[in-house]
Amino acid sequence: ERTSQWMIRYSPACKGMIREAHAVLVSNPDTYKMVQQIGAKNIITTLDAALPESFFPKDNIIKGGIPGELKLLWVGRFLPRKGIMLLLDVMKELKKYPGISLTVVGDGEMKKTFLDGIRDFQLENTVNWKGKVPYEQVTEFYASHDVFFFTSLRDSCPAQLIEAMAFAQPIVTLNLHGQSVIVSDNTGFRCACGTPDIAISELKKAILYLYNNPKKIEDMGKAARSFAKEQTWEKKIENIIKTCYPK
Repeated sequence: ERTSQWMIRYSPACKGMIREAHAVLVSNPDTYKMVQQIGAKNIITTLDAALPESFFPKDNIIKGGIPGELKLLWVGRFLPRKGIMLLLDVMKELKKYPGISLTVVGDGEMKKTFLDGIRDFQLENTVNWKGKVPYEQVTEFYASHDVFFFTSLRDSCPAQLIEAMAFAQPIVTLNLHGQSVIVSDNTGFRCACGTPDIAISELKKAILYLYNNPKKIEDMGKAARSFAKEQTWEKKIENIIKTCYPK
């Protein structure tokens, strides 16, 4: 990211390329503003993540939830920018609701800090760490959990969100960067995050709402799946060709 910022700010070649390009593709509002300030003429917003048709489950999965039970899922690398410790801050607030559980799939440099946090917050009964899982097996977690909980603090276009939505999972996330574009009010919750306390409070509120309203999980899940169906590589390539290469 720092290299990109340096190139855009100081490289005449980079600026010239953006200004002269027939079309500049961006994935979120932050990048849109950046290239617009440089002088890009034709800016097209498109998600830079998509799915192969083979990724979708053969049968429609309906997420309705069971009253008094909510299974959250987080998938990703254990990096500081992924907000992995924010997960535990929220789960600590939800500890008195034993029906709310979180499964965490992933590994990385913050593994020890994360596992220490589970112990320190006494979350062993509600947070289940699965470690690094082969890509082919991740779909099993998408299929068996109710809601996708995404806490990244910086992401241009998180592929995990579209993967989860393909399996009819509503999204609970922060109103930041790529997730603010991918998620809508019909497919999940984009929570305010002006301060850490606000983020924790709003994420908790969204999770409790779904915990108390299983039917909302079903409705949002159906909308999420419909959105994901439009995010296939085949449709994306076709759309970009039509948009960027007019006859």
